[in-house]
Amino acid sequence: NVIRKWCLYFLKVIQFSKKDLSYRRKQRYISVHLEDYLPQLFRK
Repeated sequence: NVIRKWCLYFLKVIQFSKKDLSYRRKQRYISVHLEDYLPQLFRK
């Protein structure tokens, strides 16, 4: 279940990024959200 959420999360991020963000901004966006999301993932 957690893995499924993880995959869906990445799909959302990738789809969102493809639209109109530059590569650098995309990387920053992903890294910031990973830092927020990983602790939640490991807590469960």
